[in-house]
Amino acid sequence: MAPSSLLALNTDVLTAICEAIYHTRDVDRARHYNRGMLRGFSTTCKAIRAASVPILFRVLKIRRESLEVSTHILHELLRSGLAPHIRQFSFSPNIPVQILGQYFRSRDPSVLFKTPDDLPNCASAFVEILKAMPSLEYLNFNPNPNFGAPLVEAFYCAFVVQDPPVRMENVKWLAIRSGDTYLRAACPNVTSLTVRMSYDMGLDDPEVWRAGASMVEELSVAELHVARGRENVIHDICVGMSNVKELSLQTPPGGNMTLEAELPHFKSLRSLVRINLPDAPQLDQDFNPPWCGNAYDDYSPEELQQVLQRQRDQANAVCARARRAVRAVFPRIQKVQIGEDLWDLTKLQSTSEDEFDNLEKEEGRFHMKPVFRYD
Repeated sequence: MAPSSLLALNTDVLTAICEAIYHTRDVDRARHYNRGMLRGFSTTCKAIRAASVPILFRVLKIRRESLEVSTHILHELLRSGLAPHIRQFSFSPNIPVQILGQYFRSRDPSVLFKTPDDLPNCASAFVEILKAMPSLEYLNFNPNPNFGAPLVEAFYCAFVVQDPPVRMENVKWLAIRSGDTYLRAACPNVTSLTVRMSYDMGLDDPEVWRAGASMVEELSVAELHVARGRENVIHDICVGMSNVKELSLQTPPGGNMTLEAELPHFKSLRSLVRINLPDAPQLDQDFNPPWCGNAYDDYSPEELQQVLQRQRDQANAVCARARRAVRAVFPRIQKVQIGEDLWDLTKLQSTSEDEFDNLEKEEGRFHMKPVFRYD
């Protein structure tokens, strides 16, 4: 006999229903999950609430909050007992705009903190909440870079005093800054590593990057320009990564990179088959087409067509030069993505340079996944 109500269903069936609701596409927000619908359904009764809570709190982001507020949220989360359900966690403590303005005017780091205990308290709460997340698979740590070395030191100290050391064996996707070596050491089984280059050096021995390096299959590096003059940091990160198949590089808006100079720092990635690069204007500082449509208002239709064709020709030349630079360092590369355009080098029929330069890109637009999620 079929159950007469939802209350008669067992927990496994209720959980399956909650999963189905959660994975209903949220068209209004263009998301592949629908937390809002599940949140409403979870208020139906206690049994459904119990089945939905682990799903509702599977993903948690604490972002753009001050140190004080971030610490308070971490403490409340720890008290709530919800931490064991979290699989994806993003933590991005921020600096209020007014405080940041004071710092830029005075360049006095002390104005960033209300009390000397703000950073140690936040770091301690962060460590405790991570220890309470046994199911964590995805960790994104992205504090405001203007916290600088004091934050690196406070969080490092909070980790090194732990006995036994903090270990997050289930984390497979990790996004950190290059100075956050203590987090790399705590996550030895990462298969997808994202590193945002920072001016603040890590306090661990560079050997920490070797831990689990052979398990990494995807490497992403953001704000590569920060590492200029400190290429040994990139070498430390890449050494031992014998199984990386995909490399993604990113510069901040308006930035640019010189591939001929910067790609060789990644030459130890001998298993690489795919590389993702930013749009053509970020690969050549001399190619800077207008981003605003108003820049073309004064052209006649004929002149506009000529200008746009010149820009297309320039972009094609930049992309061809980028592909040559990539192949010079990674002769076994198979796919090169630049912006939303993709070239499949396995379709080449010969070693002719002309054929290589004139290789047609794949049809369609290929979404460029963000290298570093600024959330």
